[in-house]
Amino acid sequence: MVRLNGDPVDTVLIDAADDGGAGEDGTLRRFYARADAVHAFAYEGELYIQAGHTDRDGFDGRVWLLNDNGEASFSGPLLSRGRIALPCDDAYSAAELFNDVIASGDDLVADPIRAAVRAFEIGDGVPEWELPRVDALVSACTPDAALADLPSDAPFVLTAEYDADARLGEEIVHDMSGESLAGVAEPMVQVVIADLTDTPDYGYIRNLSIPLSWSFLPQGDGAVSPVFRFEAIETREWLIEANGARLHGMGTGAVSDASIPCADPEAGAAALQALREREIAGG
Repeated sequence: MVRLNGDPVDTVLIDAADDGGAGEDGTLRRFYARADAVHAFAYEGELYIQAGHTDRDGFDGRVWLLNDNGEASFSGPLLSRGRIALPCDDAYSAAELFNDVIASGDDLVADPIRAAVRAFEIGDGVPEWELPRVDALVSACTPDAALADLPSDAPFVLTAEYDADARLGEEIVHDMSGESLAGVAEPMVQVVIADLTDTPDYGYIRNLSIPLSWSFLPQGDGAVSPVFRFEAIETREWLIEANGARLHGMGTGAVSDASIPCADPEAGAAALQALREREIAGG
């Protein structure tokens, strides 16, 4: 159930119930967010409600476990998420109706592409996907004011996370023998770059999986550029459509170097070097 509270609308509430099946407790999950620029879209037959880019907290949530009598036996908070997916018989009509109601409120103007970028930053509420953030790199490369506004004049670093348990992917091969290195353990920094400049109706999100074993780390001209002696960086890209839908990520191959846009390249390089030194020192 989706509820729009206030006149004009100021809060969006989403209730999702699950009976749990035989022998299992039922659950009731409630998500809520400010209505500032929240919007809906249909993608692959599901209805998505996405928090607006003006609210960097996304949807907060809470879950209740229900016993056989329908009474709550446990309640706890849920991780924030940038969007909620709901099964719907006619997702396209439901999205259109939702957006029409939201648009009737004062000052509620959706920016679906930026909202999709913000939703990627907030995450999908999956605990095992949460990694330690590398805030020093993000703050060096993207000033707080720019990160709050999501600029459209140039690509920018959206997030950076450290994955101590990362492994090389299928695209990575030995530089001399050509042997696959897929599955080899290699601590990495996952750098996400957003680009809202390519066309008026699309945006892009690109993830760089960068091992900490780079050979060179040149800096300058508004970028930090890890360089390897072989194609060690895997890249993945998501296309954002005009309605705010984020399409499935596609691998775009492996590269030997990558340019990370950075407002302060020296500080960005220092953040990466500090991460590598901590890894060498054992955390």
